[in-house]
Amino acid sequence: MRAMIVNRFGDIIFGADDQTMEDVVASRLTARGMTLAVAESVTGGLIASRLVNIVGASTWFRGGVVSYASDVKFDLLGVPRGPVVSAGAAEAMARGVRTLLGSDVSLSVTGVAGPEDRMANRPVRSSWASRL
Repeated sequence: MRAMIVNRFGDIIFGADDQTMEDVVASRLTARGMTLAVAESVTGGLIASRLVNIVGASTWFRGGVVSYASDVKFDLLGVPRGPVVSAGAAEAMARGVRTLLGSDVSLSVTGVAGPEDRMANRPVRSSWASRL
C-alpha cells in the first residue's frame, strides 16, 4: 500500500508515519545548514507557531512577520502598493521577510479570510503562497 501511494504521489509526500511537516522542515534545514523566515497573513502566525514547537528551532528558524494589515505588507515587507491577495504579493512578502530577517530561505502566505465575502475579486478562503 505504501509503495502504491509513493508511486502515485511521489515528491509531494513530505513524511510518513509520525513525521510532521515541521519535523521534516527542521530536518532538511538542519542537514543543509540553512535558516528559514516566514511572512504570514491569512494564517495569523500558525506556521511560525508550529515550527517553534520543534526542539532546536532556534538554530534554523530566524522568525516571522504576521502582516495582517496591508500597510504592514507595504511598509515592512516591501510589497508594492496594490492588491495584497495575489501571487505577486506573496512573492514580495517572501522576499521582504528573507531580507528583513536575514534568512537563507523564506516562505509566505497571504489570502482572503473575511469578513468580507470577497477581496480583490477573490472569494473568502482563497490563498497564495510563495517560497524563495
